Amino acid sequence: MRPDIFNGIRPGFGDNLMNYYKYMRDNDICATYTVLPPQGARKPELYQRADMKVPTLKVVDERDDGIVIDGMKMLGTSAVFADETWIGNLLPLGPGQEKESVTCAVPLNAPGVKMWSRKPFEKYAVSEFENPLAYRFDETDSMVIFDNVFVPWERVFTLEAVDLSREIYMLTPAHAMGNHQSNIRFWEKLKLIVGLANRVTEMNSIRHIPAVQGTLGSLAASLSGLEAMIHGQVEAFEDDHAPGFVNINRRFMYAALHWCTTNHSRICETVSELLGGGPFQFPADISVIEDPEMRETFETYWSVPGESAEDRMKVLKLAWDLLGSDFAGRHIQYERFYAGPSFIVSNYNFLTADWDGWEGVVDDILGSYTTPLATAAE
Repeated sequence: MRPDIFNGIRPGFGDNLMNYYKYMRDNDICATYTVLPPQGARKPELYQRADMKVPTLKVVDERDDGIVIDGMKMLGTSAVFADETWIGNLLPLGPGQEKESVTCAVPLNAPGVKMWSRKPFEKYAVSEFENPLAYRFDETDSMVIFDNVFVPWERVFTLEAVDLSREIYMLTPAHAMGNHQSNIRFWEKLKLIVGLANRVTEMNSIRHIPAVQGTLGSLAASLSGLEAMIHGQVEAFEDDHAPGFVNINRRFMYAALHWCTTNHSRICETVSELLGGGPFQFPADISVIEDPEMRETFETYWSVPGESAEDRMKVLKLAWDLLGSDFAGRHIQYERFYAGPSFIVSNYNFLTADWDGWEGVVDDILGSYTTPLATAAE
């Protein structure tokens, strides 16, 4: 939406961006992004010694046909499944970091690219029944190392522009649209969490209890509130981010992002309370039904009116994979830090708040009357 910003860094960079967009669209490219330095690279004084290699990614050579990059970037969600990675900087850079201020795109099978992945959860999912979410939806996360990787000029979008290396996301709708997507993703996830809470209370025959209904009502209100914030981003759209385009309301989006970041763990804990000890009362795995005698015992002691033992176990396996498994723990951490630590998300709201407008309401009231001394003087 703003190729002019990139062409202002170096002529042709904006054209590179538009061509890359068309390439991704036409070839159905799956891409991840690696836009943060490794944690060990955030204090240069700790590694800037002659005997240590700088861990963060930087440009080590600039040639007629392109650049060469070396170092590590994080965190490549789905990198092991992706075609390419977008390399950039979401943290501010300062003087002396010109070689680190590069934005480019690299195929993940390019010579010199290496991925160091965390333990995959789907590998240890016995079956879809046992881990229905991890079995299909574990994205996997990877640290990506670039060992003197060549990048042709047509895949370079910023270079040696310390401020703009990060500001391209703020001066364009990129950061807002990316996080609007995360709001919608969270909305869909919350539908599943709230629907599962209701299903568990029905299965355990506790939905008629007033306290349980109150808990479900609170969860429903949370879901509706988030839905309203997302619709508000669209209905109160803005048109000042890119000429010829309209985009979602940034202030409403950052408010929803703050809400998601701070409420996900609380909501999961609430639903976990409704689960109680249910997930631990079932046998180790569903293979018990393969033996006729064991299956009969299973149905006799684990079923409830209207619910077979197998169906109950299926619901609770889904609940545990969503709320208590390794897969679930990764998602709790992911939602907490997806957009950065909570103080960063709060700062987005501070920066986009309508402080002048709100203070104007106060000033209007204060200006509508005078003090007693002023009245007496008149």
